Amino acid sequence: WTSFTPKTSDREPGYYLEDGQLYCVKEDGYYAKGEAIGVLDFNSSGQYTSGNADLDQRLTAIVLAYTDPSASRFTNLRSLYNYVINHTTYRTADWIDEGATGWEEWVALKAFQAGNKGNCYNYAGLFTMLARRLGYQAEAISGTFYTSLNGFDVPHGWTEITEGGKVYFCDTEIESVYAANRDLDWDLFFKSYGTGPTSYQVNGVTKK
Repeated sequence: WTSFTPKTSDREPGYYLEDGQLYCVKEDGYYAKGEAIGVLDFNSSGQYTSGNADLDQRLTAIVLAYTDPSASRFTNLRSLYNYVINHTTYRTADWIDEGATGWEEWVALKAFQAGNKGNCYNYAGLFTMLARRLGYQAEAISGTFYTSLNGFDVPHGWTEITEGGKVYFCDTEIESVYAANRDLDWDLFFKSYGTGPTSYQVNGVTKK
């Protein structure tokens, strides 16, 4: 052989879950292999990987247990959001500097190793990594949180998802701990900035 052209997929472009593993069919019809699509890294076999085998194994187990292959990707995202809210317990943990990036993986793994326990940054890391396993461009954000109930900015971590050219936030820890302890009926899943009872800043700049 002097050349070889791999076959394209018979699937439409998009993200696909198979046995808890994420695959991506690109616009050219080929699977993403050995490359990054935004914040999502795909190995030579075409599977998404966090880069840590232990973390990948834990993420796969949760996706298998708490998602429905016949449901939409968005419905499964909500299921994983609820998983973090209902299966994570708050406790003090590592502080993340405001504006820091790239901390999602190790913070999520530490929460898993502690038995799904941690602070707001751990909640954010867990949901961010689970959202990525569904093919979402998700990043954990370290900044400050404000609501009129407390009246001042509080250091905080949450998840930001870019989808369809728009930016949304998801705040598992505030909904799970802050809102629940005050009997507040807050839904902080996949919301646009400035549309709910909370506001967020990073290094003095309000998220919009």
